[in-house]
Amino acid sequence: MVVAQKKPLTHDVYDGWKSISSTSLSKDGNWLGYRIAPQEGDDLLEIQNLETKEILQVERVSRYVFSTNSDFIIAEVKPEYQKVRELKIAKTSAKDMPKDSLYVIELASGNMHKVARVKNFQLPGESEEWMAWLHETPPSVKKAPEKTEEEDVDNKKKKNKKEKEKQEEVEVEKSPREKSKGTELVLYNFKTGETKSFEGVMEYELSSKGDLLFYEYDKVNEENPSGLWVYNVNDQTSSALHEGMTDYKKIVLDEEGEQMLVLATASDKKEKDKTFSIMYWKNGMDEVKLLVDTLTQGLPEAWRVNDNGSFRFSESGKRIYLGTAPLPKTYAYEEDSTILEEERPQVDVWSYNDPYIQPMQKLQAGRERNRSYQAIYHLENQKLVQLETPELESVSIDTRDDKDFFIGVDDKAYRVQYTWDTQIPRDFYLVDAQTGEAKVILESNQGYASLSLAGKYLTWFDGDEGHWFAMEVSSGEIRNLTSGMEVSFANELHDSPSLPGSYGGAGWSEDDAAFYIYDRYDIWKFDPSGRQAPINLTAGKGRVEKWTFRYQSLDQEERAVPTDDKVVLTVFDEWTKASGYAYGNMKNPEVPRLIVMEDMRLYGLTKAEDADRVMLRMSTYEQYPEVYVADNLDMEGLEKRTNLDAQKDPYKWGTNELIEFESGYDGEVMQAILYKPENFDPSKKYPLIAYFYERRSNSLHSHISPAPSASTVNIPYFVSNDYLVLVPDIKYELGHPGKSAMDHVVPATKAVMDLGFVKEDKMAIQGQSWGGYQVAYMVTKTDLYAAGGAGAPVSNMTSAYGGVRWASGMSRMFQYEKTQSRIGGTLWDNMDLYIENSPLFSAPDINTPLFIMHNDADGAVPWYQGIEFYMALRRLQKPAWMVTYNDEAHNLRLRKNRKDLSIRMGQFFDHYLKDAPMPEWMAYGLPATLKGKELGYELIDESDERVKEGESLKIEGKGGN
Repeated sequence: MVVAQKKPLTHDVYDGWKSISSTSLSKDGNWLGYRIAPQEGDDLLEIQNLETKEILQVERVSRYVFSTNSDFIIAEVKPEYQKVRELKIAKTSAKDMPKDSLYVIELASGNMHKVARVKNFQLPGESEEWMAWLHETPPSVKKAPEKTEEEDVDNKKKKNKKEKEKQEEVEVEKSPREKSKGTELVLYNFKTGETKSFEGVMEYELSSKGDLLFYEYDKVNEENPSGLWVYNVNDQTSSALHEGMTDYKKIVLDEEGEQMLVLATASDKKEKDKTFSIMYWKNGMDEVKLLVDTLTQGLPEAWRVNDNGSFRFSESGKRIYLGTAPLPKTYAYEEDSTILEEERPQVDVWSYNDPYIQPMQKLQAGRERNRSYQAIYHLENQKLVQLETPELESVSIDTRDDKDFFIGVDDKAYRVQYTWDTQIPRDFYLVDAQTGEAKVILESNQGYASLSLAGKYLTWFDGDEGHWFAMEVSSGEIRNLTSGMEVSFANELHDSPSLPGSYGGAGWSEDDAAFYIYDRYDIWKFDPSGRQAPINLTAGKGRVEKWTFRYQSLDQEERAVPTDDKVVLTVFDEWTKASGYAYGNMKNPEVPRLIVMEDMRLYGLTKAEDADRVMLRMSTYEQYPEVYVADNLDMEGLEKRTNLDAQKDPYKWGTNELIEFESGYDGEVMQAILYKPENFDPSKKYPLIAYFYERRSNSLHSHISPAPSASTVNIPYFVSNDYLVLVPDIKYELGHPGKSAMDHVVPATKAVMDLGFVKEDKMAIQGQSWGGYQVAYMVTKTDLYAAGGAGAPVSNMTSAYGGVRWASGMSRMFQYEKTQSRIGGTLWDNMDLYIENSPLFSAPDINTPLFIMHNDADGAVPWYQGIEFYMALRRLQKPAWMVTYNDEAHNLRLRKNRKDLSIRMGQFFDHYLKDAPMPEWMAYGLPATLKGKELGYELIDESDERVKEGESLKIEGKGGN
């Protein structure tokens, strides 16, 4: 038998390369659903019967959900990808483009009810038969061209006999509601096929039981005003709850579907600032009643309901949480109609004591103009209480409990220092639910305090202290929960000037008796009252084995950690990267009992809501993360139910493994991932690319799909094309981030070189952002590498320090003083470190050809950092190319640009590491006059004497420069 030769991956494979997403189990555990999606093209939904293994396929599904009784699938279906593309090429208007469809699929029979042009749908959580959807606006009807007189006569002759015998034409006119801006709403019984339609609907809400449908009409004329209606499914009657306002919006129901609120306004639709009221209805009422407006007692003077806010009932149905805001202010200068627009100065004033710098203010201006302040309406005593105010802008609300108080947080006093330190302290308040009175309980607290489930305690991790704290709310007493313990609860690998974070925790027991916290490896149970000593629930097994245990919740509605003696934990081996699941005990210390553990990445464990069946994903670099199913949590007979891995069978893939090397900083044994080509031969020599950021070895078993690059090397592509790819871990010495990169990347590279299969003169380094900076630094210190790729590199820390992260508007100072850049002080206090770590000042020492990407809309690293570096290299006549994608972000967002980058990056490394011919864009550049006309991908003939002499060629269609 002849075995087909495997092919290397090419850039052409990306569009059709598939992945699995949206995995789910039906409630009864009998059905498995997932979507298979190419990177470009039409998705495919597969529904597996887990008993018979039969598979139902539905094309172009973008979203789906199982019905409550597990008998149906409701699927949102996209128009055909290729058809949409062709219509775009034909410049079809958005209104006339094909819209989404809705399929209601009976799982037992496979029968499908298909509905065209659906805008959205609702499937109530407790109904086993009813759902609703809202149609899109019907497509425009094209007027038929007028016929000539001859054509008209001919057509009349061809009329059939029946048509001649018609006594009259009856023209069906549209109903008044069909002429509104609203569209058709359909209530559908997916058991019986029964439907009920409502024309001209703008918005709707179906109750959780599916027995009440609320909907809003848009105004057509005086006889057909806008209004809010309800349809009772049981008695099949419609009734108006309110009419006559100019707009109704945001219909909100309580959990039982017994209460409803809606926002309504009488303001003219053309008004920019409309004033809304809250209307309220309760089952049994014939119409809604006014609940809150500008005159409601408890609402601050000159305030109103803010329609931009969030509106919801508490779980008990006794409270309504709503958004309010001050009435818009008017300003005499703005309103002065005697001043021409051309006479008004356009100026930003930057003040040294502004809470936030101007770029942040400008980005947040829209949010601030629309800011909503939360209030509470107590339905039992009909009392409105304002909770948030301009003085206390943030109050945490949990709608699941009707607590007597809430926690408020305020950082305004510390915002100025946010410019250079994002870990600012905060003040915390106790806010009374009945009066709105705010009482400070923690001042200048380092750490974000959160409330326990029963509301007895506030807990937080203080990075400055390195400890967890608990405050008893009733007494204000604060306890250091982790003081005097032998293990650290702060991040043990933290290596920046910022405060370390914690490892988090599992949460609280139902009665607040236990608070569960993680250290690096184990799970601890703490008594927040301090009466009982902390308990290591995993019995120290984690720290002994270097295994990390974490609690795995299997109930989406779960709030409290169950105090059971048998719960599921995740397990991760920190050194080997094996992972799995174990049974743990949340009551008493017990060595966890392994359920499954593999040299793979195991994740996504999900249990059927009403059955024992479970599913999860398992992957390695070589194996796609397929979906596996087992009958119960013991996971015996774990069975693979998908086979997407087969798509890589025609292609050369590769393997990966961990290697060890010694840190050049302190001699610690570190890890790196080494990716090798398929059919690797240790007697051969291979080119090598080292890619790095910080620590990446934990991703050993992550499966990477071939895809166009947003900024970094696509590992499968290069490995498939016979490259070695090395990904080393880096730890950092404060003040010397560039040297730290050298102290890890170079020793890791040499550790691979010592294995004897590397082409030592054909090695390269590549990184993006922080990785791009490290590449730029390293080529100033070593000629070990034949080429380098630096994406969005900071080249000059002295100018970058005072720059702005334009995507967030933040100053960049914090990065150098406190976080990733790890200088640890200001520019003026540590000038020598800023210069030492800036590649720009050592540019004359660079001998490595560089490929740089820096985009002109980079919101993280200013584009001018790339320009400064490029200009220095150009002035020094060092081989360097910089690609700048217009209006693109730090990492490329647009697929067309990702494809382009992937090709150019591949050609650059192929040239320097495989002696491939130069592409035209490297040899001749790409003149601005040819932008959009040529790409310059074609490889040149380097035997041409003019190329050897460095002459810029003038070739047909490419001009010359």
